[in-house]
Amino acid sequence: MKLCMIVIGMLAAANLWAVTPQSARQPKQAPERVSTLKKTNKQQRSAVKEEQEVQPLVSPAEYYNAQLIDQKTAKKQYKQRKKKIKSTHAEPVAEDIQRLKMDEMTYAQLCQRKNELIVMGDYDTAIRYLERMLRTIERPEQVMFIMLELGELFMKSGNYSKAERMYFDFVKLYPSSQFAEQAYVKAIECSWMQTLQPDRDQTKTERTLTLIEEFLTRDSIYSADSIAQVMAINEKCRRRLADSNLLIVKQYITRGQYTAAHKRIDAMTEDMPKTTFIEPDLLQVRLELAQAEGKSELAQQLHADLQQRFPAHSITMASNKPTWKRWLGL
Repeated sequence: MKLCMIVIGMLAAANLWAVTPQSARQPKQAPERVSTLKKTNKQQRSAVKEEQEVQPLVSPAEYYNAQLIDQKTAKKQYKQRKKKIKSTHAEPVAEDIQRLKMDEMTYAQLCQRKNELIVMGDYDTAIRYLERMLRTIERPEQVMFIMLELGELFMKSGNYSKAERMYFDFVKLYPSSQFAEQAYVKAIECSWMQTLQPDRDQTKTERTLTLIEEFLTRDSIYSADSIAQVMAINEKCRRRLADSNLLIVKQYITRGQYTAAHKRIDAMTEDMPKTTFIEPDLLQVRLELAQAEGKSELAQQLHADLQQRFPAHSITMASNKPTWKRWLGL
């Protein structure tokens, strides 16, 4: 029975092979797949090539290490690639075009371009246009407004030294102008902005105080607002100068130079009417000096005076803390 089944299966397979077309009997080939793979590889190579062309420009040293070539050749190739990228991506800049035409522009055109630059926040370029406008003025009164605007732009750009000179020049040239008072205040403000921290040289702070004293000698012709602004700057300068002197006294105490410390304290005491706000600090530094010199009775007296006169001051509250809390900064 099994033998019969095997014979019948073989006959059926033979009949199926006979009726199958000749084209269907041959094994399938994949020429299209090969061409597709070749095309894909070509696309990958072109993509890699494009990626290499647009890669960021590296320094000569990095390029030298990456390509393992001599340094001279690396620098040469680096310059060539940099020049190529610059020529490819360079676009005409409107500002460069305007700068080239600055000498040919009229006063009105310069003024218009200056206003555009101020709106964009490009104060340095706007200053160059204003300086050019000084050479193309049409009326003498235009100089006054250009000087005021130059001082303002110098302040905005952080060049306080030039702003101070510009404002003082304006005050000298136009003392009777309605803007002279505000220009004087701006000049003092610019001088204050150039002062240094208490641990640095205070020459500029002393110069600012001198300017303030000159301003206050003519306080009768100035407005209350201007005087208030100058007095606020005066207080800041006095505070900074006092902090500087206090630091110097503490350095003298640390080094054991007690005579120099006493002289500095006496000089600060003479200036006390102008700097009453530093009185608790001065008492505190006197207390430290007495403790360093071993004068216990004087130290106790100064400590009691400090607590009685300035009970709510931060120095008094700090001195009343336990020693271990002062050490830990609590």
